[in-house]
Amino acid sequence: MRTLLAEPRALLLDEPFNKLDQDLRERVRRFVFDHARSLALPTLLVTHDPADAKAAGGPVVSLPERPPRSMSPTGPCLMTS
Repeated sequence: MRTLLAEPRALLLDEPFNKLDQDLRERVRRFVFDHARSLALPTLLVTHDPADAKAAGGPVVSLPERPPRSMSPTGPCLMTS
């Protein structure tokens, strides 16, 4: 909520509701996304909770659970096709 008070130009949310109990999670989720929509804030949400993604109301990009990985000289890297 402090983030919204700072009048951001975009929201980047990484698992923002995962520590809340179910009732509070739903209320805070509704508050955040309602305000983001009313202010036309671009929002990027990273979550494992499909209900969070649905509440955000935008396009959803799903990643595979275990993407193929390869070791490169600089460390692990994600393989793309």
